[in-house]
Amino acid sequence: MVSGYQNDVHGIGRDDTYGLNQLSSKSENPGTDIIIIQSGSSFTTPTNAQTGTAISNQQFLITGHNNGTTTTLSTLSTGINILGRKWNSQVTNSLPTESFQFNLTGATIPTPYCKIGVLIADDAAFTTNLRFVEGIFTSPNLTVNNVALTNNKYFTVAQLLTPVTGAISGTQTICNGTAPATITSSIDGTGFGTVSYLWESSTDGSTNRIIGATNNTYSPGTLTQSTQYRRTTVVTLGTVTRVIRPTISASNNNTRRSTAASGKAPGGGAPPATLLRRPAGHTFYHRQYWTAYSPGTYPVKQFVQNNTNDTNQEYNSCQRRGQYNYLSLAVQHGQYICKELQQLQ
Repeated sequence: MVSGYQNDVHGIGRDDTYGLNQLSSKSENPGTDIIIIQSGSSFTTPTNAQTGTAISNQQFLITGHNNGTTTTLSTLSTGINILGRKWNSQVTNSLPTESFQFNLTGATIPTPYCKIGVLIADDAAFTTNLRFVEGIFTSPNLTVNNVALTNNKYFTVAQLLTPVTGAISGTQTICNGTAPATITSSIDGTGFGTVSYLWESSTDGSTNRIIGATNNTYSPGTLTQSTQYRRTTVVTLGTVTRVIRPTISASNNNTRRSTAASGKAPGGGAPPATLLRRPAGHTFYHRQYWTAYSPGTYPVKQFVQNNTNDTNQEYNSCQRRGQYNYLSLAVQHGQYICKELQQLQ
């Protein structure tokens, strides 16, 4: 065994010359080690040394540990906690796979966490070629199946914590038919592993995945209705993925809402040059309201709205066409027109 990892050395293996066929193994030192090693992809509570999956002659897996604590999981890096006790593997003629059971009696398991299992690395500091195998924790036992160790690896019990979602920029109001500014990342998502993102949009409370949107920012493009956006943080370590998905909410910092807003020309001022859109789900009666103006001013447009038809028609604000003419906005057969009235005498 490597230096510093020579405590409670035990293992599984087969040697036909000496009649050895050890498929399950635990240290004989009472109360000092917490791990049972077993050949095979699915752990079964052993009844004897032959409980496990058959292996071939001259296949061996031997482990020893660093005598670290078995009661405390502490921070290795952002998003992960590991047990103080760490093991080293020495493998001869690689086994197909093996499974572990750890007795964590007396250990403090910080909560909440996302997944718990075994972290494997090339080095004792757990920085190189990391691999995580998820386990099943039924207190006090953590069972980890199909570990598949190779020679001279380091492994320990680890918790992958829930990723931190971060935050995106807030609500903005825009004119209909225009694009909001890019939704920026005020705080990036974090977690132990490779961080990526997915985006969703909603106009009615249901969500739609935005295919191809995986960056920390997103540019929505032109909008014609009020739309909410949600960014989900995804953290992957090997084949294990954790997702943190914030709730869509206008008050939630993780939600960005871009609003396509309608408007009216203010009285006494020039109408806006942009197209305006009446509220979806409504139409206007075939009626009209108007006000007179004096030279150099514009009429205030007033609208009467009701249900049915033409929910997405667009119109330009009416323009003054004569120095003493009245102008109004009218609807005829579902179309908006600017109507010129008789000149005042």
